[in-house]
Amino acid sequence: YKANPSLAFWVSRQRHQYQKWQVDPSSSTLTAQRIQQLQNAGFCWKVERGQSSPRQEETWGRYYEQLQLFKQQHGHCLVTKSHDKDLSKWAAQQRR
Repeated sequence: YKANPSLAFWVSRQRHQYQKWQVDPSSSTLTAQRIQQLQNAGFCWKVERGQSSPRQEETWGRYYEQLQLFKQQHGHCLVTKSHDKDLSKWAAQQRR
């Protein structure tokens, strides 16, 4: 999470400690009380690959609109880096 790397590290650590707790509660710094507090707050213990945040969805939508405009103007979706470096990179990632 680029906006708050400290928070991202903390969240990652909680998830790691939770995995340890599931195997052996004594091996984790988490307690049942902390787990309950995090669950009550809606904490997500596991993020599935491919799951995207609202911000990522917004960014994807913005690039998609740019690509549609590019196609209207040029008749294809092969955006070059010299035309638009960021859009070119995004379009290439979508092809993978």
